[in-house]
Amino acid sequence: MSGLHSPDRLRVGIHANNLHLRLARLLADHEGDQRWAFVDYADGRATGELLAGGEIELGGTGSTPPLTAQDLGLDVIYLAASQPRPANGAILRRKDEAEVCLAGLRGCRIALVEGSFHTYLLAHLAEQAGLGLADFDRIDLSPAASAKALRQGEVAAWIAMDPHLPVELGRGGLVAMADTQGVIPNRSLFWTRRPVLDRRANQIAGFHRLLARIASFVEDHAEEVARQLSASGDVGEAQWLAVLRSRDWRLAAIDAAVLAEQEQEAACLVRHGILRRALGLSQFEGAAASA
Repeated sequence: MSGLHSPDRLRVGIHANNLHLRLARLLADHEGDQRWAFVDYADGRATGELLAGGEIELGGTGSTPPLTAQDLGLDVIYLAASQPRPANGAILRRKDEAEVCLAGLRGCRIALVEGSFHTYLLAHLAEQAGLGLADFDRIDLSPAASAKALRQGEVAAWIAMDPHLPVELGRGGLVAMADTQGVIPNRSLFWTRRPVLDRRANQIAGFHRLLARIASFVEDHAEEVARQLSASGDVGEAQWLAVLRSRDWRLAAIDAAVLAEQEQEAACLVRHGILRRALGLSQFEGAAASA
């Protein structure tokens, strides 16, 4: 984990799987805004632990990690959300194998990032098929390792997400058998803890404004942003540009609809034994803040 640790700067956690926060850092650099200490870490699922330990003061993840943190007793405060991302996740299988529905994968190995929105997507689809998460052999792998495992026949399916999803589909040999469209909202959520909000309210409001400017930044500088993103990994500039232009980057408020989505997800994950206890809407309302 790396980053600037000036006590005067809001420590914002940043990891590879949250594109909003990667764009926030690029925007801050573009504007010469030095108010934020971006702290790099490897895995978004560690966000709750890092918040609890004070290594970071604000994080961004999919919808599942804040629920896990709340389930373990962390005083999560939701600050903002992305728009739903209907094209950002799908279950892929090999094209050369017989077409199957999800029920046909019962007992099979499915690669995913366990504890992310992947788990919720699979749980939701499993319920639609009359199954449970326990009916699948879930293999926790990184996106790159998952793609390799699927192509080599080591797993029967893979839950993929941007930017790897369009890249791997573009390579051929794989096909989507189910996606997030109409199944789960698949938002990013930005969250902190109550003591941090009480202490850093003005800085958090300023960071909220930075996030809100990402949409216009991407619209005005898409090619430049794609070039910068492509320099840090194995996804090319053209693929990044397609991802940037395919998504609605506007920020959403934490309103009753977003809180209800979190409540519904929590209830689903309790049914499958991922969370220990249900989280009522009143708990979510007490864990929301408007920046």
